[in-house]
Amino acid sequence: SEVVRFFSKLKCSIMPYLFKTADEANKIGIPVMRSMVLEFTDDDMCSYLDKQYMLGDSILVAPIFNDKGMAKYYLPEGKWTNFISGKKYEGGRYIKEYHDYLSIPMMVKENSLIAIGGDCTRPDYDYRENVSVLAYELLDKVETNTKVLNMKRKEVLAVSVLKDGNIIKIKASGEDKPWKFVLK
Repeated sequence: SEVVRFFSKLKCSIMPYLFKTADEANKIGIPVMRSMVLEFTDDDMCSYLDKQYMLGDSILVAPIFNDKGMAKYYLPEGKWTNFISGKKYEGGRYIKEYHDYLSIPMMVKENSLIAIGGDCTRPDYDYRENVSVLAYELLDKVETNTKVLNMKRKEVLAVSVLKDGNIIKIKASGEDKPWKFVLK
């Protein structure tokens, strides 16, 4: 069906992010799917949230549990961007909104770098090939970074970004292959 195809392609495209997150879970024990309070320890609202979760440290997912497509979820403080639609949100509040079958609250927190693979047809591919690093709502003078691993868990691209006023400084190391940096 169209819905299965859409979400399968979405999952395959974010495999570089998921694989990096799974590797971190293996090394330090923090789960890939984590409760909100684990990521936002100072936000008391997050202590009670059981119908949404963080997928790694940068993506909030709020599954929809009704047949009307109504989502109600909490965004912690900061700026958030819906990964699928690109719509921007201010956090520190509950959001209630409609989603159709090809949408879900999949929110990227500010100052995040998400590596997106170049192949959305399968989950196991060369994550470094034609990878794009998407930068979400960069904060001034707060460095952020990400990395891309190959299937043997070897780092093949490391990217760090620092916004300083109107200047964005990007440092990258790893395999000498083309990649894209995209401001979201």
